[in-house]
Amino acid sequence: MPVGDPAPDAARDLEAELRDQLRTNPEIFDSLDRGALDGIWYWDLENPDRGWLSPSFWRSLGHDPTAAGRSAGLWQDLVHPEDRRTAQRGLQAHCADTSKPYDQLVRFRHADGHQLWMRCRGVAIRIDGRPVRMLGTHTDVTEIHQRGEDQLLVERERHGELAEAYRNLAQFTSFASHDLQAPLRTISGFLSLLATKVEGLIDDEGRDWLNRVERGAQRMQQLIDRLLVYSRTQNRELETERVSIDATLAQVRLELDESQPDHGAEFHSGEMPVVRGDGKMIFQLFENLIGNSIKYRGEARPRIEIQARCEAGRAHFSVSDNGIGIAPEHQEAVFEAFRRLHSQKAIEGSGLGLAIAQRIVERHGGRIRLESEPGQGTRFLFSLPLATGGTPS
Repeated sequence: MPVGDPAPDAARDLEAELRDQLRTNPEIFDSLDRGALDGIWYWDLENPDRGWLSPSFWRSLGHDPTAAGRSAGLWQDLVHPEDRRTAQRGLQAHCADTSKPYDQLVRFRHADGHQLWMRCRGVAIRIDGRPVRMLGTHTDVTEIHQRGEDQLLVERERHGELAEAYRNLAQFTSFASHDLQAPLRTISGFLSLLATKVEGLIDDEGRDWLNRVERGAQRMQQLIDRLLVYSRTQNRELETERVSIDATLAQVRLELDESQPDHGAEFHSGEMPVVRGDGKMIFQLFENLIGNSIKYRGEARPRIEIQARCEAGRAHFSVSDNGIGIAPEHQEAVFEAFRRLHSQKAIEGSGLGLAIAQRIVERHGGRIRLESEPGQGTRFLFSLPLATGGTPS
């Protein structure tokens, strides 16, 4: 950048020299062509008191070019002190090494007092490798910078809202685990005692009423348990480790055989990779997707196929089934918490299984989606971080 307070004759001489350079040096034309300009400056590196600033430079800062142009050193008073030092260091680095471009974001004070952000770019003109002149441009980027600042404020506000939501969710988790479950256990206990006490004293209708109340209490307990799982996937810190998907699938099948011995599902999978993530959450992810395939089975025996491929540091999975499928208009809604496409009487469930699966994938830096047609089954696709050396041999 120009420095000093050159005499008018020196400024006119440099202006004439610049015009001559523009006519004869194509590199200068290329430099000017690389960006929109709000001002040009030309500086004698061998005599730092000599500098020329174009009229558009002064106009962009609200000054009369005919008055301010006779005092090129005035620009230093208009630059924020921190930016002045930064620009000077950048200039020195560019003059010492041509591979380092001179490209700075600088704050200027406008004549009416408000602040402008200018992008200052320049190129050293050299003779025999020695920098002798500096040609630079200014571009007003205040509006662009302000949009970025506004967006940052919005993002910070959203982050604060999310943080508050997570804190509220953590408080709810504590509430659900104690204040909700304790009375529910009391209700379930007294229902069991009542059923024993009145055995043989009530008719079939009375027994049906008791059974309905017991089933309602059991469903409430299951819903609370699922809510606790959902909240933990939202706010619990990830305990990252190497996770063998082969071992995870084996454990899911073992627990499935114990909890639903008559599920009758047929499984197909190749050799799976090793990923890096939270082992408990990843187990929950596959358990939910496989359980979903069995729950929404068709008339044929459930057939579940799990495939994986490794690419760009991530393991990409697909979990496919031959179930009842999902209509296109419902394929986004199934990931919403408590969203159910079937009545509780038709197919039991909490409406949280896929919402939990989605959150687990997102917390591992991925996205989950599905492909499905009614009556043609469903395929879930998602990715997880691949562990070092985790690709199957």
